Amino acid sequence: MQSLKNIQKIVKEIDIPDSIADQLQAEIRQLEKQLKRNTFAIERLQKDKVITEGFLNTTIQELEESNLQLREYQQKELEQKEKQIKSKEVQLKQITDAMPSSLAYVDRNYCYQINNSRYKKWFGVEVEDLEGKHIITILGKKLFYSKIKSIFDRAFAGEKIQYEIGFTDNEGKKIFRKTTYVPAYNENGENVGAYVFGEDISILRRQQEELAESQQELEKRNKELQKYIESNLQLESFARLASHDLREPLLNIFAFIDLLKEEYSENIGKMGNTYLSYIQKSSKHMERLINDLLNYSTIGKYSQPEVSSLNELIKSILHDFSATISKKNALITYDDLPTIRGYQTELRSLFQNLISNALKYQKTNEPPIIQISVCSKKDHWQFSVKDNGIGIPSEYYEQVFVIYKRLNNRHKQERSTGIGLAHCKKVVELHEGKIWVTSTLDVGTTFHFTISKHLNKIQPNSPVVKNDFVIS
Repeated sequence: MQSLKNIQKIVKEIDIPDSIADQLQAEIRQLEKQLKRNTFAIERLQKDKVITEGFLNTTIQELEESNLQLREYQQKELEQKEKQIKSKEVQLKQITDAMPSSLAYVDRNYCYQINNSRYKKWFGVEVEDLEGKHIITILGKKLFYSKIKSIFDRAFAGEKIQYEIGFTDNEGKKIFRKTTYVPAYNENGENVGAYVFGEDISILRRQQEELAESQQELEKRNKELQKYIESNLQLESFARLASHDLREPLLNIFAFIDLLKEEYSENIGKMGNTYLSYIQKSSKHMERLINDLLNYSTIGKYSQPEVSSLNELIKSILHDFSATISKKNALITYDDLPTIRGYQTELRSLFQNLISNALKYQKTNEPPIIQISVCSKKDHWQFSVKDNGIGIPSEYYEQVFVIYKRLNNRHKQERSTGIGLAHCKKVVELHEGKIWVTSTLDVGTTFHFTISKHLNKIQPNSPVVKNDFVIS
């Protein structure tokens, strides 16, 4: 501005034409106006600069603070994500380690990259020691090259395979494993290896083997049962034959013996009468044999289970034996027996046969002592009939229950049909029980048998007391 004023002063002082001076003065005024505008603009710019610099300083500071906060936030987020990932990894490891199956990831170089703890249990190798190791480490070269490599190659080609193997471990125990191979892919869909799931199916295979053995045993028993059924049918057929065809000749024999005794007793003499007595005795034994056989063949055939008071049953049997009990001076005691549901006629024959044997096979000059006991079990009643008789050798414990099997010379004064204990066994089996014997020679014998509660129990057994039946 000062320069323009100096120029105006000089123009006035020098002698120049007025038109030129006026033109110069106009130009100077124009320049002066322009200079003022420029000066204002510069001052405005300077003010804006100060404002902008302050704003920029403030903005940069804020940005630095924001960046710091962002970095802190991102760091916290990263740490939180890392914790979550580690937590997920721990959970995943716990889940895979808890699996009953082995789990592994094998890359295309046949090397383990991931294994769960089942490998340690199955193969005795630490999981950490397997990472990056070739699967030959576990399986061995022979198995790898003979079978496993080709399976992995198929899995690497995209095929899912199941493979089962059986072997014997170091303890000689048979082991069966089922292994599933599943192809593994990356995010681009490229095969990078295979997941391997191994399942121990030893228990299942052993159960299948046991089932197969049981089925074979069942088939064997079914065949035996069929033979038994056929045998029973034959026995029933024979029993019908015996009841009709054998009894008629026996009746004729009895009739002829009575006729001979009545009309020819004096003519045949003493020896002849002795022979007739032998014939008559043998014929009666034959009749008993036929009757016992008929009874044996019809056990459970023509009756239904019904309520039976065993106390009343035993009293009735002892009444029937009262003459023998009196003659032998026998002592018979029995517990308070339960009321059961069973085949009454067959139960009577069971106890009757056992008591009869105990009375029959006594020791010389020693009165029989017989005790009948009962014990309540979870699913059955267990009975015992104990005597103080001559006893049974242990080698005959099974044989005594076989039909027509008699113990030779067991008691010379008694002659049995060999059916009584076989009859008892069949009655016990009819009641879903079993029968067995324990004995000591010259001390006594105890017959034990059970009867299922599923058939029989209708009221609780009362407290055990003793009932004595003595005739002297």
